[in-house]
This record gives sequence, structure tokens and C-alpha cells, in this order.
Amino acid sequence: METVFFTKYGKSWFKEASSDNPISNETRKLLQSTGHYKKGFGYYTLRHVFETIGGGAGNGVEPIHVDFIMGHVDPGMASTYREKFYDEKLKPVTDHIHDWLFGKPIVTLEDKVRKMASEYGISEEKARKVLSDDQ
Repeated sequence: METVFFTKYGKSWFKEASSDNPISNETRKLLQSTGHYKKGFGYYTLRHVFETIGGGAGNGVEPIHVDFIMGHVDPGMASTYREKFYDEKLKPVTDHIHDWLFGKPIVTLEDKVRKMASEYGISEEKARKVLSDDQ
């Protein structure tokens, strides 16, 4: 395995089956600094939660979309030929996680454009211009 990312000490972020894992250590420090740390709740717990909640996103989300965000390698034949993932397939995963965590949806400019165009019977282009002029 080729190392791509290094710690500030020039070491690999990855350590196989080690209790001294740099990613886990940094996650623990972050959780401690924000008052969210408790024993047994760390980096791998967050990954388990992301996989579990992200998998329930619906909206045409398939396991490969959650796996892609998590950095899992897709061993299937299709991965040989898949050139990219489209944002519109990945965004529902992150939106679903956000809603689960914070209980409110993310409203994008495009969401506002569609809503305004629909409510006022105008083109999305005109709605986009009106909204961008308000900024």
C-alpha cells in the first residue's frame, strides 16, 4: 500500500490493528476539545454510524454511494468500468446524515430557485437572477 497522507511527524495516518492509530487519536482530541468525547465513542464509531444512517438515505442511493464517500473499494466488476460518481447521487447521502444529526434539511440555492420558479410561475433562470441579486 502506498502512503498518500502523512501526519505532521511524517508518519502514515494508517496503522493496521493498532491501539495507537493516528486517525483515532486525532478524532479523540477533537471530540475532547468540543466536549463530545466519551469512552468507546471515537473514529470507528463515527464510521459505523455514517454507514448505518447513510445507508438509509433513500432517494435512489445505493450502497456503492455510501461506500464511495467512506473510501471503501468496490470489488465488483462494475468498478473496473466506472469512471466517476455523480454529485447528485452522493449529495442525498450527506443531506440525510445532516438531517439525522441536526434535524433540519440543507437548503441550497438551487432548492430556492426551484421553489421560487414554481411558486411564482417564472423560469429558473429568472429566479436564479432574482436570488443572486438579493445576495
